[in-house]
Amino acid sequence: MSGIAPQDIEALAAVLGTRVGLTVPDARIADLERGALQVMAAHRCRTAREFCARLLQDGSLLDELIAEFTIGETYFFRDAAHFDLIAQTLLPEILARRAPAHRLRLWSAGCASGEEAWSLAVMLSTAGLAGRA
Repeated sequence: MSGIAPQDIEALAAVLGTRVGLTVPDARIADLERGALQVMAAHRCRTAREFCARLLQDGSLLDELIAEFTIGETYFFRDAAHFDLIAQTLLPEILARRAPAHRLRLWSAGCASGEEAWSLAVMLSTAGLAGRA
C-alpha cells in the first residue's frame, strides 16, 4: 500500500478533529499517515476515502486509529512545561477571578491511567488548594 494523498490525510485529520477533538499539527502528519496505513491494512481498506467513510460508521475502527496516532505513555508530571504554565499562570488567573469559596475543577483530557490527573491533584495540594478542588 502506498502513501496517502495530502487531501485524504486532511480528511482523516478532520475526522479526528470532529469526532474526538484531536488536532493534527503539521509535525504529526507523518504519524497520522503511518497509523492510518496500519489500520487500513489490518481492515483491508483499499483507499483512504473508503477508510474515512468506515471511520465515520465504525467506532472501533476510529478507536484503533486513535490508538495508533496518540502517545501511549503516561507518567507523573509529563510535559513539565504544561504543569508550570498551569501553576504559574493559569491557576493564579483563575484564583484572582473567583471567590475564595469557589470550587476548582480541573480536567485531564489525555489521561490513560491517571498519572496526569494525579499530577494536577499533587500540584493543587502543594499550592495549598487541595480543599478547593
